[in-house]
Amino acid sequence: MAFSPQHLAYIETVRRNLPAGMRAWLVGGALRDQLLEHPLRDMDFVLPAGTHQVAAAVAQDLGGVAFTLDVSRDTQRVILHKKEGAEFYLDFILQNGKDIQADLADRDFTINAMAVELTDLDELVDPLGGLADLRAKIVRACAPGAMQDDPVRCLRGLRLANSLDFQIDKDTVAWIRNALPKIEDAAHERIRDELFRVFEGRHVERALRVLDVMGGIDVLFPELMALRKTEQTAPHQLNAWDHSLEALGCLEEVTAILNQKPDPEGSGNWLMGMVSMHLGRYREQISEYLYHSQTPPRTRYGLLFFAALYHDAGKPETATIGEDKRRHFYRHDKAGLPLIVQRALQLALSRDESDWLGCVVRNHMRIHHLANQDGVTTPHAVYRFFRATGDTGVAICLLSLADLLATYGTTITREVLERELIICKQLLAAWWERPNDILDPPVLLDGKSIMVCLHLEPGPLVGEILEAIRLGQVEGRVKTHTDALKLARDLLKQKQANQDGKA
Repeated sequence: MAFSPQHLAYIETVRRNLPAGMRAWLVGGALRDQLLEHPLRDMDFVLPAGTHQVAAAVAQDLGGVAFTLDVSRDTQRVILHKKEGAEFYLDFILQNGKDIQADLADRDFTINAMAVELTDLDELVDPLGGLADLRAKIVRACAPGAMQDDPVRCLRGLRLANSLDFQIDKDTVAWIRNALPKIEDAAHERIRDELFRVFEGRHVERALRVLDVMGGIDVLFPELMALRKTEQTAPHQLNAWDHSLEALGCLEEVTAILNQKPDPEGSGNWLMGMVSMHLGRYREQISEYLYHSQTPPRTRYGLLFFAALYHDAGKPETATIGEDKRRHFYRHDKAGLPLIVQRALQLALSRDESDWLGCVVRNHMRIHHLANQDGVTTPHAVYRFFRATGDTGVAICLLSLADLLATYGTTITREVLERELIICKQLLAAWWERPNDILDPPVLLDGKSIMVCLHLEPGPLVGEILEAIRLGQVEGRVKTHTDALKLARDLLKQKQANQDGKA
């Protein structure tokens, strides 16, 4: 099997650090991806014993970091940092069963149940016909009980079929349907990891639709089920659930066009052509932003798709019929906040991640509101936007566009889309090109100076004055220390006059 020189070096390092006489195998996804000529992101090695010792020795040899990944399965991981900043994983797994054939027979899917011994990389061990299924583009369970034994495998099977464009074997479909309800009993961390491989992969909308058909959404995201019965009026073309799924597809289009090289035609799609024309100058920054890891290995890209799934989660409880006979969902963004935060914490996401997700959902309507005004936003409005959203503001721009496209569908006009794009362009320009002018102007007068000059005690008024000075800087009315001090004194006089008037 023709591995790259780098991967051969990893294999040789593992082989060199095995105890004398020990046999070891490269197994699973690395072989599958190698046979498909896909890039490798990790390599799994099965050992009959000594996973901890071998992992520690390999980590020392390669300058990596070793730690225990799964105590119950005696699995060790070595993280290697590549020159371009990416991470590569070497996992060392204790053999399950008396020999490698028994180990492979107890795995999830046949395309993951192949192995090569490290001393003979050309001799494929394939007891279940994984190579034939790989060539036929079929995802097939290794055994009838494979899904019941570990229901998280249901998600993995759906993810593999989706990402590889494979079909799931008919019997395996039935086994997945039967086993999915048991997934609630699995470790939340394992569910989270599989879900985020979906959110960070290809065809996210399609994957979620298949999961829905299989009954997985009811089990994994029960709080979203009310969206199915939540009808919407024009300009919406879909109910709230189908709209949420459509938004995932639109988000994938938007992020794809902004991760590619400049394409003024938008691959023949005039909508994506407009997105490319207005925001294409920020491709490099957007790509870097999306693939930044909030909590490794999860990235903002995956978090953004999770937020998109939940962006309208608060609509069912806020639905009303107005005097205009239309359905309204006032403050549904606020109602959706606790729903996504609770689900994020149940999936064992970090507090930083759950806060980030909550901020995106809570503020996802802001750009729509700005665009519905006059299509041009003021420095004051830009400052307020990022004051509320921080670094989630970039994600909100992308979600806002996807939400708009999913709302209007084929009825969208150039004018409606352009209004939103102009706002997004102004916001992104401020974030990346003028942060010191609009988002974080230099300090002209700090809180301590204000208290000394105006003879104030610590309190809310000091913060109010500081905020007024910052807004004055953003709007160009305050440029010097003298300007700042004058504004502070004027504001204090106004406050005192108001108090005297009330007295």
